[in-house]
Amino acid sequence: MNKIIYIVSIVVLLGTSSCEKWLDVRPDEEVLVDDALKDRKGFVTVLSGVYGSLASPQLYGRNLEYGLMDAMAGYWKIPTTNQYYELYKFDYKTVRSQDTLQAIWSGLYNGIRQCNLILDRVDEINGDPYYGLVKGEALGLRAFLHLEAFKLFGPVVKVKGLQTQSLPYYKAAVKVPQKFLSSSEFLQAVEADLQEARTYLESDPIISAGREADGNGANVQIYNSLLDRRGVRMNYYAVLALLARTSQWKGDMGEASVRAQDLIVKLGVSKAIRLMENNELENNYINKDIHFSKENIFGLYVNNISSLSRPYFERGMGTNKTSLEPDYTYFLDEIYEYNTGSSLDLRLILWTINTGYFGKYIIPSTVLNSKDDPKDHYYEVQLINLPEMYFMVAEDYLDKNLETSIEYINTVRTARKLPNLVYTGSLTKDDVKEYLIDEVRREYIGEGYLFTFLKRLYNPIYRSSGNIAPSESNFTFPIPDDEMIYNTTN
Repeated sequence: MNKIIYIVSIVVLLGTSSCEKWLDVRPDEEVLVDDALKDRKGFVTVLSGVYGSLASPQLYGRNLEYGLMDAMAGYWKIPTTNQYYELYKFDYKTVRSQDTLQAIWSGLYNGIRQCNLILDRVDEINGDPYYGLVKGEALGLRAFLHLEAFKLFGPVVKVKGLQTQSLPYYKAAVKVPQKFLSSSEFLQAVEADLQEARTYLESDPIISAGREADGNGANVQIYNSLLDRRGVRMNYYAVLALLARTSQWKGDMGEASVRAQDLIVKLGVSKAIRLMENNELENNYINKDIHFSKENIFGLYVNNISSLSRPYFERGMGTNKTSLEPDYTYFLDEIYEYNTGSSLDLRLILWTINTGYFGKYIIPSTVLNSKDDPKDHYYEVQLINLPEMYFMVAEDYLDKNLETSIEYINTVRTARKLPNLVYTGSLTKDDVKEYLIDEVRREYIGEGYLFTFLKRLYNPIYRSSGNIAPSESNFTFPIPDDEMIYNTTN
Protein backbone atom coordinates (compact mmCIF):
# COMPACT_ATOMS: atom_id res chain seq x y z
CA MET A 1 0.00 0.00 0.00
CA ASN A 2 1.32 3.42 -0.98
CA LYS A 3 2.04 5.77 1.89
CA ILE A 4 0.71 9.32 1.78
CA ILE A 5 3.41 11.97 1.67
CA TYR A 6 2.34 15.11 3.49
CA ILE A 7 4.13 18.41 3.99
CA VAL A 8 3.99 19.93 7.43
CA SER A 9 5.99 22.46 9.38
CA ILE A 10 7.72 20.96 12.38
CA VAL A 11 8.06 23.17 15.42
CA VAL A 12 11.39 22.79 17.17
CA LEU A 13 10.69 22.26 20.85
CA LEU A 14 13.89 23.70 22.22
CA GLY A 15 14.70 26.53 24.53
CA THR A 16 12.96 27.77 27.61
CA SER A 17 10.80 30.66 26.46
CA SER A 18 7.45 30.30 24.74
CA CYS A 19 8.75 32.59 22.01
CA GLU A 20 11.56 30.19 21.16
CA LYS A 21 9.28 27.17 21.28
CA TRP A 22 6.70 28.72 19.00
CA LEU A 23 8.78 30.77 16.64
CA ASP A 24 11.94 28.79 15.92
CA VAL A 25 10.50 26.92 12.96
CA ARG A 26 12.61 24.72 10.73
CA PRO A 27 12.02 24.42 6.98
CA ASP A 28 9.17 22.21 5.84
CA GLU A 29 9.85 18.51 6.11
CA GLU A 30 8.18 15.54 4.47
CA VAL A 31 6.29 13.46 6.95
CA LEU A 32 4.82 10.06 6.26
CA VAL A 33 1.30 10.52 7.57
CA ASP A 34 0.81 6.79 7.99
CA ASP A 35 3.79 6.83 10.34
CA ALA A 36 3.06 10.16 12.04
CA LEU A 37 -0.59 9.67 12.97
CA LYS A 38 -0.08 6.89 15.47
CA ASP A 39 0.15 8.78 18.74
CA ARG A 40 -0.58 12.20 20.18
CA LYS A 41 2.85 13.52 19.23
CA GLY A 42 2.21 12.71 15.57
CA PHE A 43 -1.23 14.33 15.58
CA VAL A 44 0.14 17.45 17.25
CA THR A 45 2.91 17.59 14.65
CA VAL A 46 0.45 17.52 11.77
CA LEU A 47 -1.79 20.00 13.60
CA SER A 48 1.22 22.33 13.88
CA GLY A 49 1.50 22.04 10.13
CA VAL A 50 -1.97 23.51 9.75
CA TYR A 51 -0.96 26.61 11.69
CA GLY A 52 2.28 26.79 9.72
CA SER A 53 0.41 26.76 6.42
CA LEU A 54 -1.93 29.52 7.58
CA ALA A 55 1.08 31.75 8.28
CA SER A 56 2.18 31.68 4.62
CA PRO A 57 2.22 34.98 2.68
CA GLN A 58 -0.53 33.60 0.43
CA LEU A 59 -2.81 33.56 3.48
CA TYR A 60 -2.45 35.31 6.86
CA GLY A 61 1.23 36.14 6.52
CA ARG A 62 0.22 38.81 4.01
CA ASN A 63 -2.71 38.52 1.55
CA LEU A 64 -5.53 37.96 4.03
CA GLU A 65 -4.16 40.42 6.58
CA TYR A 66 -2.44 43.67 5.62
CA GLY A 67 -1.95 42.89 1.92
CA LEU A 68 -4.61 42.10 -0.66
CA MET A 69 -7.68 42.43 1.56
CA ASP A 70 -6.75 45.84 2.92
CA ALA A 71 -5.73 47.05 -0.52
CA MET A 72 -9.20 46.18 -1.79
CA ALA A 73 -10.81 47.79 1.25
CA GLY A 74 -9.21 51.13 0.36
CA TYR A 75 -6.70 51.61 3.15
CA TRP A 76 -3.61 51.88 0.92
CA LYS A 77 -2.49 53.92 -2.05
CA ILE A 78 -2.32 51.47 -4.95
CA PRO A 79 -0.51 52.81 -8.03
CA THR A 80 -0.68 51.01 -11.37
CA THR A 81 2.70 49.41 -10.69
CA ASN A 82 1.53 47.72 -7.47
CA GLN A 83 1.07 43.95 -7.46
CA TYR A 84 -2.49 44.37 -6.18
CA TYR A 85 -3.57 47.00 -8.71
CA GLU A 86 -5.82 44.78 -10.85
CA LEU A 87 -7.59 43.32 -7.82
CA TYR A 88 -7.86 46.80 -6.29
CA LYS A 89 -9.77 47.70 -9.46
CA PHE A 90 -11.85 44.48 -9.15
CA ASP A 91 -10.39 43.05 -12.33
CA TYR A 92 -10.51 39.35 -11.56
CA LYS A 93 -9.69 38.18 -15.08
CA THR A 94 -5.98 38.95 -15.42
CA VAL A 95 -3.46 36.16 -15.02
CA ARG A 96 -1.92 37.86 -12.00
CA SER A 97 -5.32 38.25 -10.32
CA GLN A 98 -6.25 34.65 -10.99
CA ASP A 99 -2.93 33.39 -9.67
CA THR A 100 -3.39 35.34 -6.44
CA LEU A 101 -6.95 34.11 -5.91
CA GLN A 102 -5.98 30.55 -6.82
CA ALA A 103 -3.27 30.65 -4.15
CA ILE A 104 -5.80 31.79 -1.54
CA TRP A 105 -8.36 29.14 -2.53
CA SER A 106 -5.74 26.40 -2.59
CA GLY A 107 -4.25 27.53 0.70
CA LEU A 108 -7.60 27.50 2.51
CA TYR A 109 -8.68 24.13 1.13
CA ASN A 110 -5.23 22.63 1.69
CA GLY A 111 -5.57 23.64 5.35
CA ILE A 112 -8.98 21.96 5.38
CA ARG A 113 -7.44 18.80 3.97
CA GLN A 114 -4.80 18.85 6.70
CA CYS A 115 -7.57 19.05 9.31
CA ASN A 116 -9.36 16.15 7.67
CA LEU A 117 -6.24 14.00 7.72
CA ILE A 118 -6.27 14.45 11.48
CA LEU A 119 -10.01 13.98 11.92
CA ASP A 120 -10.11 10.84 9.78
CA ARG A 121 -7.88 9.09 12.30
CA VAL A 122 -7.91 11.00 15.56
CA ASP A 123 -10.27 8.53 17.25
CA GLU A 124 -7.35 6.10 17.29
CA ILE A 125 -5.99 8.08 20.27
CA ASN A 126 -9.35 8.32 22.02
CA GLY A 127 -7.78 7.19 25.29
CA ASP A 128 -5.17 9.96 25.33
CA PRO A 129 -5.82 12.66 27.95
CA TYR A 130 -5.38 15.37 25.29
CA TYR A 131 -7.54 13.70 22.64
CA GLY A 132 -10.25 16.32 23.14
CA LEU A 133 -7.89 19.23 22.53
CA VAL A 134 -6.56 17.68 19.30
CA LYS A 135 -10.00 16.84 17.93
CA GLY A 136 -11.55 20.11 19.08
CA GLU A 137 -8.82 22.18 17.45
CA ALA A 138 -9.04 20.27 14.18
CA LEU A 139 -12.84 20.60 14.03
CA GLY A 140 -12.68 24.29 14.89
CA LEU A 141 -9.98 24.96 12.30
CA ARG A 142 -11.93 23.08 9.61
CA ALA A 143 -14.97 25.23 10.33
CA PHE A 144 -12.92 28.45 10.46
CA LEU A 145 -11.25 27.79 7.11
CA HIS A 146 -14.51 26.90 5.40
CA LEU A 147 -16.11 30.08 6.74
CA GLU A 148 -13.13 32.12 5.54
CA ALA A 149 -13.55 30.65 2.05
CA PHE A 150 -17.27 31.44 2.16
CA LYS A 151 -16.63 35.07 3.13
CA LEU A 152 -14.40 35.55 0.09
CA PHE A 153 -15.71 33.21 -2.61
CA GLY A 154 -19.30 32.72 -1.47
CA PRO A 155 -22.31 34.72 -2.66
CA VAL A 156 -23.57 37.94 -1.09
CA VAL A 157 -26.20 36.50 1.24
CA LYS A 158 -27.89 39.85 1.78
CA VAL A 159 -28.69 39.95 -1.95
CA LYS A 160 -28.93 36.28 -2.92
CA GLY A 161 -30.41 34.80 0.23
CA LEU A 162 -29.40 31.47 1.72
CA GLN A 163 -30.62 29.14 -1.03
CA THR A 164 -28.08 30.21 -3.68
CA GLN A 165 -25.28 27.77 -4.53
CA SER A 166 -22.10 28.53 -2.63
CA LEU A 167 -19.06 26.27 -2.06
CA PRO A 168 -18.18 22.62 -1.36
CA TYR A 169 -17.70 21.49 2.25
CA TYR A 170 -15.04 18.84 2.77
CA LYS A 171 -15.40 16.47 5.72
CA ALA A 172 -12.87 13.84 4.68
CA ALA A 173 -9.31 13.88 3.34
CA VAL A 174 -10.09 11.77 0.29
CA LYS A 175 -9.51 13.70 -2.90
CA VAL A 176 -13.08 13.34 -4.15
CA PRO A 177 -14.85 16.51 -5.31
CA GLN A 178 -17.75 17.46 -3.07
CA LYS A 179 -21.06 18.94 -4.13
CA PHE A 180 -21.48 22.70 -4.08
CA LEU A 181 -23.89 23.39 -1.24
CA SER A 182 -26.42 26.17 -0.86
CA SER A 183 -25.34 28.93 1.52
CA SER A 184 -27.77 27.57 4.09
CA GLU A 185 -26.39 24.02 3.87
CA PHE A 186 -22.82 25.28 3.91
CA LEU A 187 -23.29 27.43 7.01
CA GLN A 188 -25.16 24.60 8.72
CA ALA A 189 -22.07 22.43 8.15
CA VAL A 190 -19.88 25.16 9.70
CA GLU A 191 -22.27 25.33 12.65
CA ALA A 192 -22.20 21.55 13.14
CA ASP A 193 -18.40 21.43 13.19
CA LEU A 194 -18.25 24.30 15.67
CA GLN A 195 -20.84 22.78 17.98
CA GLU A 196 -18.89 19.52 18.04
CA ALA A 197 -15.62 21.38 18.58
CA ARG A 198 -17.23 23.21 21.49
CA THR A 199 -17.97 19.95 23.31
CA TYR A 200 -14.37 18.77 22.93
CA LEU A 201 -12.94 22.08 24.13
CA GLU A 202 -15.12 22.66 27.18
CA SER A 203 -12.16 21.91 29.44
CA ASP A 204 -9.73 24.05 27.43
CA PRO A 205 -6.90 25.28 29.70
CA ILE A 206 -7.44 28.80 28.34
CA ILE A 207 -10.51 29.11 30.57
CA SER A 208 -8.55 28.88 33.81
CA ALA A 209 -5.05 29.90 32.73
CA GLY A 210 -5.69 32.63 30.13
CA ARG A 211 -4.55 33.04 26.57
CA GLU A 212 -0.81 33.50 27.23
CA ALA A 213 -0.09 30.88 29.89
CA ASP A 214 2.16 27.84 29.41
CA GLY A 215 0.32 24.99 31.09
CA ASN A 216 3.20 22.53 30.85
CA GLY A 217 4.55 23.30 34.31
CA ALA A 218 8.13 24.00 35.37
CA ASN A 219 9.25 20.38 35.68
CA VAL A 220 7.70 18.97 32.52
CA GLN A 221 10.02 16.60 30.65
CA ILE A 222 8.36 16.65 27.23
CA TYR A 223 7.00 19.96 26.00
CA ASN A 224 3.34 19.72 24.89
CA SER A 225 2.53 22.57 22.52
CA LEU A 226 -1.19 21.97 23.04
CA LEU A 227 -0.88 23.54 26.49
CA ASP A 228 1.20 26.59 25.60
CA ARG A 229 -0.39 29.98 24.72
CA ARG A 230 -3.86 28.76 23.87
CA GLY A 231 -4.73 32.17 22.45
CA VAL A 232 -2.71 31.40 19.33
CA ARG A 233 -4.40 28.06 18.82
CA MET A 234 -8.00 27.22 18.04
CA ASN A 235 -9.54 27.36 21.51
CA TYR A 236 -12.84 27.24 23.34
CA TYR A 237 -13.46 30.99 23.16
CA ALA A 238 -12.51 31.10 19.48
CA VAL A 239 -15.15 28.47 18.77
CA LEU A 240 -17.77 30.54 20.61
CA ALA A 241 -16.75 33.63 18.63
CA LEU A 242 -16.96 31.68 15.37
CA LEU A 243 -20.45 30.50 16.26
CA ALA A 244 -21.42 34.16 16.60
CA ARG A 245 -19.73 34.94 13.26
CA THR A 246 -21.60 32.09 11.60
CA SER A 247 -24.94 33.46 12.80
CA GLN A 248 -23.93 36.87 11.50
CA TRP A 249 -23.13 35.51 8.04
CA LYS A 250 -26.46 33.67 8.02
CA GLY A 251 -28.06 37.07 8.51
CA ASP A 252 -29.40 36.18 11.96
CA MET A 253 -28.17 39.19 13.91
CA GLY A 254 -30.32 38.37 16.91
CA GLU A 255 -28.65 35.00 17.38
CA ALA A 256 -25.22 36.49 16.66
CA SER A 257 -25.78 39.15 19.31
CA VAL A 258 -26.90 36.63 21.94
CA ARG A 259 -23.84 34.51 21.26
CA ALA A 260 -21.49 37.51 21.32
CA GLN A 261 -22.97 38.77 24.58
CA ASP A 262 -22.65 35.32 26.14
CA LEU A 263 -18.97 35.26 25.19
CA ILE A 264 -18.41 38.77 26.57
CA VAL A 265 -19.97 37.66 29.87
CA LYS A 266 -17.86 34.48 30.01
CA LEU A 267 -14.68 36.47 29.41
CA GLY A 268 -15.74 39.00 32.01
CA VAL A 269 -15.69 36.16 34.52
CA SER A 270 -12.56 34.29 33.43
CA LYS A 271 -10.50 37.37 32.37
CA ALA A 272 -8.72 35.01 29.94
CA ILE A 273 -9.06 37.62 27.18
CA ARG A 274 -9.77 41.28 27.83
CA LEU A 275 -9.67 44.74 26.36
CA MET A 276 -6.38 46.58 26.76
CA GLU A 277 -6.25 49.37 29.32
CA ASN A 278 -5.08 52.84 28.35
CA ASN A 279 -2.21 52.88 30.84
CA GLU A 280 -0.77 49.68 29.32
CA LEU A 281 -0.42 51.48 26.01
CA GLU A 282 0.56 54.93 27.20
CA ASN A 283 3.60 53.93 29.25
CA ASN A 284 6.80 55.06 27.59
CA TYR A 285 8.62 51.81 26.98
CA ILE A 286 9.72 50.33 23.69
CA ASN A 287 8.23 46.84 24.00
CA LYS A 288 4.58 47.69 24.60
CA ASP A 289 1.92 45.45 23.05
CA ILE A 290 0.92 47.66 20.13
CA HIS A 291 -0.84 44.72 18.46
CA PHE A 292 -3.30 44.59 21.38
CA SER A 293 -2.72 40.84 21.44
CA LYS A 294 -4.38 40.45 24.85
CA GLU A 295 -7.64 41.12 23.00
CA ASN A 296 -7.17 38.36 20.45
CA ILE A 297 -9.69 35.58 20.87
CA PHE A 298 -7.84 33.70 18.14
CA GLY A 299 -4.42 34.81 16.95
CA LEU A 300 -1.75 33.26 14.79
CA TYR A 301 2.01 33.35 15.16
CA VAL A 302 3.77 34.33 11.96
CA ASN A 303 7.41 33.81 12.88
CA ASN A 304 8.71 35.69 9.84
CA ILE A 305 6.18 38.55 9.96
CA SER A 306 9.01 41.09 10.14
CA SER A 307 10.69 39.96 6.92
CA LEU A 308 7.33 39.50 5.19
CA SER A 309 6.00 42.95 6.03
CA ARG A 310 9.14 45.10 5.78
CA PRO A 311 9.07 45.40 1.96
CA TYR A 312 5.52 46.72 2.26
CA PHE A 313 5.84 49.19 5.12
CA GLU A 314 9.43 50.03 6.07
CA ARG A 315 10.82 53.13 4.45
CA GLY A 316 13.48 52.38 1.90
CA MET A 317 12.69 48.66 1.80
CA GLY A 318 9.80 48.66 -0.66
CA THR A 319 9.48 48.99 -4.40
CA ASN A 320 6.75 50.32 -6.68
CA LYS A 321 5.46 46.75 -6.74
CA THR A 322 5.25 46.20 -3.01
CA SER A 323 4.99 49.44 -1.03
CA LEU A 324 1.73 49.99 0.84
CA GLU A 325 1.23 53.50 2.16
CA PRO A 326 -1.86 54.64 4.04
CA ASP A 327 -4.17 56.72 1.87
CA TYR A 328 -4.25 59.24 4.67
CA THR A 329 -4.48 62.93 3.88
CA TYR A 330 -8.07 64.04 3.19
CA PHE A 331 -9.25 60.43 3.45
CA LEU A 332 -8.22 58.30 6.42
CA ASP A 333 -7.57 61.40 8.50
CA GLU A 334 -11.32 62.05 8.24
CA ILE A 335 -12.03 58.96 10.36
CA TYR A 336 -8.98 59.05 12.62
CA GLU A 337 -8.77 62.76 13.45
CA TYR A 338 -12.10 64.33 12.53
CA ASN A 339 -15.83 63.60 12.80
CA THR A 340 -16.15 60.73 15.32
CA GLY A 341 -12.36 60.31 15.49
CA SER A 342 -9.74 61.95 17.69
CA SER A 343 -6.04 62.67 17.44
CA LEU A 344 -5.77 61.01 20.89
CA ASP A 345 -6.72 57.63 19.37
CA LEU A 346 -4.12 55.13 20.61
CA ARG A 347 -4.35 53.25 17.32
CA LEU A 348 -3.43 56.35 15.34
CA ILE A 349 -0.48 57.02 17.63
CA LEU A 350 0.87 53.51 18.26
CA TRP A 351 0.40 52.22 14.72
CA THR A 352 1.97 55.40 13.23
CA ILE A 353 -0.77 55.88 10.66
CA ASN A 354 0.09 58.83 8.46
CA THR A 355 0.85 59.78 4.90
CA GLY A 356 3.59 57.48 3.70
CA TYR A 357 3.96 55.21 6.72
CA PHE A 358 2.24 52.45 8.71
CA GLY A 359 4.18 51.14 11.69
CA LYS A 360 2.02 48.39 13.16
CA TYR A 361 4.14 45.55 11.79
CA ILE A 362 7.55 47.14 12.22
CA ILE A 363 9.49 45.51 15.07
CA PRO A 364 11.95 47.95 16.69
CA SER A 365 15.54 46.81 16.18
CA THR A 366 16.19 47.17 19.92
CA VAL A 367 13.47 44.59 20.57
CA LEU A 368 14.32 42.39 17.61
CA ASN A 369 17.96 42.12 18.68
CA SER A 370 17.29 41.75 22.39
CA LYS A 371 17.49 38.33 24.00
CA ASP A 372 15.69 39.50 27.11
CA ASP A 373 12.65 41.43 25.91
CA PRO A 374 9.58 39.22 25.45
CA LYS A 375 8.40 39.82 21.90
CA ASP A 376 5.71 37.20 21.33
CA HIS A 377 3.06 39.86 20.66
CA TYR A 378 5.06 41.30 17.75
CA TYR A 379 4.73 38.00 15.88
CA GLU A 380 1.04 37.52 16.50
CA VAL A 381 -1.51 38.46 13.86
CA GLN A 382 -5.16 38.82 14.66
CA LEU A 383 -7.80 36.42 13.35
CA ILE A 384 -10.66 37.20 15.78
CA ASN A 385 -10.57 39.89 18.45
CA LEU A 386 -12.80 40.91 21.34
CA PRO A 387 -13.91 44.27 19.87
CA GLU A 388 -15.60 42.30 17.05
CA MET A 389 -18.01 40.88 19.64
CA TYR A 390 -18.90 44.36 20.87
CA PHE A 391 -19.43 45.56 17.31
CA MET A 392 -21.62 42.53 16.62
CA VAL A 393 -23.93 43.42 19.50
CA ALA A 394 -23.93 47.09 18.49
CA GLU A 395 -25.01 46.11 14.97
CA ASP A 396 -27.91 44.05 16.29
CA TYR A 397 -29.13 46.93 18.46
CA LEU A 398 -29.33 49.24 15.46
CA ASP A 399 -32.82 47.79 14.99
CA LYS A 400 -33.68 47.61 18.71
CA ASN A 401 -32.19 50.38 20.79
CA LEU A 402 -29.81 52.99 19.39
CA GLU A 403 -28.66 54.08 22.83
CA THR A 404 -27.58 50.52 23.68
CA SER A 405 -25.84 50.23 20.31
CA ILE A 406 -23.82 53.36 21.11
CA GLU A 407 -22.94 51.97 24.56
CA TYR A 408 -21.30 48.90 22.99
CA ILE A 409 -19.41 51.07 20.50
CA ASN A 410 -18.26 53.31 23.36
CA THR A 411 -16.80 50.35 25.25
CA VAL A 412 -14.28 49.89 22.45
CA ARG A 413 -13.74 53.62 22.04
CA THR A 414 -12.86 53.93 25.75
CA ALA A 415 -10.22 51.22 25.31
CA ARG A 416 -8.74 53.31 22.47
CA LYS A 417 -8.85 56.60 24.46
CA LEU A 418 -11.59 58.13 22.33
CA PRO A 419 -14.34 60.24 23.94
CA ASN A 420 -17.75 58.64 24.24
CA LEU A 421 -20.30 59.17 21.52
CA VAL A 422 -23.36 60.92 22.92
CA TYR A 423 -26.84 59.57 22.32
CA THR A 424 -29.55 62.08 21.44
CA GLY A 425 -33.12 61.44 20.41
CA SER A 426 -32.48 63.01 17.01
CA LEU A 427 -30.05 60.26 15.96
CA THR A 428 -31.27 57.85 13.29
CA LYS A 429 -30.35 54.24 12.62
CA ASP A 430 -28.25 55.38 9.65
CA ASP A 431 -26.37 57.84 11.87
CA VAL A 432 -25.42 55.17 14.41
CA LYS A 433 -24.63 52.68 11.65
CA GLU A 434 -22.08 55.18 10.33
CA TYR A 435 -20.62 55.49 13.83
CA LEU A 436 -20.21 51.72 13.86
CA ILE A 437 -18.67 51.52 10.40
CA ASP A 438 -16.24 54.33 11.23
CA GLU A 439 -15.14 52.46 14.35
CA VAL A 440 -14.65 49.23 12.41
CA ARG A 441 -12.59 51.09 9.81
CA ARG A 442 -10.37 52.54 12.54
CA GLU A 443 -9.98 49.27 14.39
CA TYR A 444 -9.07 46.89 11.57
CA ILE A 445 -6.52 48.67 9.42
CA GLY A 446 -3.79 46.12 8.64
CA GLU A 447 -6.00 43.16 9.64
CA GLY A 448 -7.82 42.16 6.44
CA TYR A 449 -11.26 42.44 8.06
CA LEU A 450 -12.98 45.44 6.48
CA PHE A 451 -13.60 44.14 2.94
CA THR A 452 -15.71 41.15 3.96
CA PHE A 453 -17.43 43.23 6.68
CA LEU A 454 -18.61 45.59 3.94
CA LYS A 455 -19.55 42.64 1.76
CA ARG A 456 -21.79 41.17 4.44
CA LEU A 457 -23.53 44.54 4.92
CA TYR A 458 -23.60 45.11 1.14
CA ASN A 459 -22.20 48.54 1.91
CA PRO A 460 -20.24 50.90 -0.37
CA ILE A 461 -16.46 50.51 -0.34
CA TYR A 462 -14.73 53.68 0.79
CA ARG A 463 -11.96 55.01 -1.43
CA SER A 464 -10.23 58.38 -1.55
CA SER A 465 -11.29 58.66 -5.20
CA GLY A 466 -14.94 58.25 -4.22
CA ASN A 467 -17.15 55.58 -2.74
CA ILE A 468 -17.68 52.47 -4.86
CA ALA A 469 -21.26 51.27 -4.92
CA PRO A 470 -21.74 47.71 -3.67
CA SER A 471 -22.02 45.05 -6.35
CA GLU A 472 -22.05 41.27 -6.31
CA SER A 473 -19.33 41.13 -8.95
CA ASN A 474 -16.96 43.26 -6.88
CA PHE A 475 -17.62 41.48 -3.59
CA THR A 476 -17.47 37.88 -4.82
CA PHE A 477 -14.12 36.35 -5.68
CA PRO A 478 -14.50 34.01 -8.67
CA ILE A 479 -14.01 30.34 -7.86
CA PRO A 480 -10.84 29.18 -9.64
CA ASP A 481 -11.32 27.64 -13.08
CA ASP A 482 -9.70 24.36 -12.05
CA GLU A 483 -12.32 23.82 -9.37
CA MET A 484 -15.16 24.60 -11.75
CA ILE A 485 -13.75 22.33 -14.47
CA TYR A 486 -12.79 19.31 -12.41
CA ASN A 487 -15.53 19.41 -9.81
CA THR A 488 -18.40 17.95 -11.83
CA THR A 489 -20.60 17.02 -8.86
CA ASN A 490 -23.21 19.65 -9.69
